[in-house]
Amino acid sequence: EALSRPVEGNEATRKALEGIASIARSTREALVEDRLDDVVDLFGEEWEARKRLDPRTSTPQMDRLAAVARAAGGAAKPCGPGGRGVAAVWAPPGARAAGRREAVREALAAAGFRVFRARIDLRGLEVE
Repeated sequence: EALSRPVEGNEATRKALEGIASIARSTREALVEDRLDDVVDLFGEEWEARKRLDPRTSTPQMDRLAAVARAAGGAAKPCGPGGRGVAAVWAPPGARAAGRREAVREALAAAGFRVFRARIDLRGLEVE
């Protein structure tokens, strides 16, 4: 519904969309420049911008998932329409040993969330 509202003349919608686009550019730069820790904060910023665009995007379960991921050193945001069902979770990998990625995966599983491995490469998202 957020995108069905006219963008022209709706300053809040326009600003939220501009914010999401800016964060996407910053995320790309961080990934290209191997600033993987920065992506954690950018994920959180993007999720907050989406909630400003339409507060109904958030659900108690999604907020809980994001809080668990954040407490373990990562970040999460919903994927797909309506913020339901699937979330993207980011945590920087460890350097040749277990790192935050593993800690986030374990924390989410312990909190009752189903976790599956995925990776993003030049071909797009691949579920492992």
